[in-house]
Amino acid sequence: MYHYKVKKRRGANKGVIILIISLFVLAGLTYALFLSPIFKIKEVVVLGNQKISQEEIKNNLNCDNILLTTNKNVKSRLLKRIPEILDLKISKNLFKRKLEINIQERETIGILCKQDTSDCFYFDKNGIVFENAPNTNGSLIILIKDYSQRDLKLGEAAVDLSIIDTITIIKEELFQKIGIGVSSFDIESYPTEKLRVITGESWYILFSLKRDIKSQLSALKVALDEKISNRMGLQYVDLRIENRIYYK
Repeated sequence: MYHYKVKKRRGANKGVIILIISLFVLAGLTYALFLSPIFKIKEVVVLGNQKISQEEIKNNLNCDNILLTTNKNVKSRLLKRIPEILDLKISKNLFKRKLEINIQERETIGILCKQDTSDCFYFDKNGIVFENAPNTNGSLIILIKDYSQRDLKLGEAAVDLSIIDTITIIKEELFQKIGIGVSSFDIESYPTEKLRVITGESWYILFSLKRDIKSQLSALKVALDEKISNRMGLQYVDLRIENRIYYK
């Protein structure tokens, strides 16, 4: 009769034990990282904000773990959700579990109003519309009336930088060199090749955006000094054609 001796699979049992221990360690790390309060953000400090409330910024963070919070994700989320923010810097203190957000807000240079809906928006030096604005009149702030019926969304570019530069030059030079205020700048289509400027005297000027603006302003001054000294009853001045000035 033969007798067989069964050898114990010590190596296999040891592997199972290591696997079980590893799973327990992994579970512990997962709990510590995702569920426990160990890495929970204790304090969020917001700096540089003037118009944007701290509550709005904190409510849009959507993060509470200091380890899992990255500068890139926070910045991307806040810039997308709060168009009033131009830029921001973020710093983390892991020991104190503290998040510090330094905000740079957009500065208003004008208001754009859609004439088909009467919706108005503040825009900044980059032409970005970032906040709803009241429908306004007057010459204290740049006012653009848009008749193009295009869709506008907060946080998106609505005015080309070249048009902003042109508008700024016209507004300053009309007032400083000719003594005329501006009520609004009208855009009939977009993109556009012309700009209609409504003066504070209720008549308007047609500028070509394809020609040098300062030369058109110089021609306007000459015409007002030599040909149209009395502006009572004036309806418009058209400067769009080179070496020609039409008025009524």
